[in-house]
Amino acid sequence: MVPSFLLMTARYYTSRGATKTTTKLDRVVDMKGFDIQNFCRRMSFASHNRTVGSKSKREVDVEESASSISEDIAHGIRRRASPQTKEWFTNYVKGTTWMGCKMPTVREAVKEVVKKRTRDTPNSAQLLDAAVDLMQHQACDVKLAGMLLLSEHMPIADLATNSTVQRLEEDVLLQHCVDDWSSADWFAMKVLRKIVFGGNHDLVRRVLDYTAVQDTNTNNYLYVRRCGVVSFLTFERNRDKLPQDIGRQLVDACERSLLASPNERFTQTGIAWVLRYMLLEDKEKDMTLKMIVNHGHLWTKEAKKSLTEKLGKMDPRRKQILGLT
Repeated sequence: MVPSFLLMTARYYTSRGATKTTTKLDRVVDMKGFDIQNFCRRMSFASHNRTVGSKSKREVDVEESASSISEDIAHGIRRRASPQTKEWFTNYVKGTTWMGCKMPTVREAVKEVVKKRTRDTPNSAQLLDAAVDLMQHQACDVKLAGMLLLSEHMPIADLATNSTVQRLEEDVLLQHCVDDWSSADWFAMKVLRKIVFGGNHDLVRRVLDYTAVQDTNTNNYLYVRRCGVVSFLTFERNRDKLPQDIGRQLVDACERSLLASPNERFTQTGIAWVLRYMLLEDKEKDMTLKMIVNHGHLWTKEAKKSLTEKLGKMDPRRKQILGLT
C-alpha cells in the first residue's frame, strides 16, 4: 500500500499536467518523462535492504577502506573537541549532540585524513561510503565532516549524479540523519547546492521535488522539504547552470513547503531565507511578492521580518509584508 504522502505527491504532479499510462506498475509519467512511481519508491521512508547476497573482495575492500576513513576522521574530531564549543552548540541547537568542534576544526580533521592517504587516494565510492558513515553519526559536527568530505574532496563529476543522490536520499535523508535545522542547512549548502549547481537539470528538479514530500502520522519530513528549498540559495549567481524557469520552479517549491507544514518554525524560516533574496531579483520579484501576499495569514512575525531583511526602509513592499495578517 502506498503511503498517503506519496499519493498526495502523485496527485500533485498529475494536477500539473502529468499523463497517466496504464502499465504493470501503474506508473505516472509527465510530458518530460518524470517517473513518479520511481520517485515514490525513492522517497518512501520504509526500511530497505541495500545489499543482497555475498560481496566480492573488491566490495569488501572498498567498505573496509571507507570505514577506516570515517573512523580516522571521527577520531580526529574527538581529539580536537572543546568542552566549551560542545556546550555552546548544544545550547544553541536544541536537542542535538556534539563532540565540540567548529567548522574550521572539522575541515582540518577531514583534510588531515585525506592528506595522509595521498599515496593511496580514495576513490569516489570509498569517499561516498565514508561520508555516509559520518553523516549517520549522532554528533552534528561528525555529520558535517561527511558533508565536507563530499563537497570538498569528491569530484563534481561523481558527486552530481543520480546514483550518488539516490544513495544520499536512501541512507541520509530517508534515515532522518539531518533532522535538525543546523545539519539540514549544512547538508543543503555544502552538498546539495553543489549538486544542483553542477549543470544537471534533472537533479535540479529532483531536489526541488523534496518539497512535495508530505508528513505521515509517524514521520515528519520538514527538514527534507527545507533542504529542497535552502539548496537553491544564491541561485541568482548560477543562472547559467540552472533551467531558464528556475525562478518559477523555486517559488512553487517554497509554496509547497509552506503549505505542507505552515505552523513549523523551521519551515517558515527556511523559505523566508530564500525568498528575501528573490524579492531583489527583477525576474522573480513580482511572482515572489504575489506568493507571499497570497498566504499572508500564514506568516509568523519572525518570518515576515526575515522576508523584509534585504528590502530598503523606504521600499513599499516592506510595509506591505510586515502588515500582512
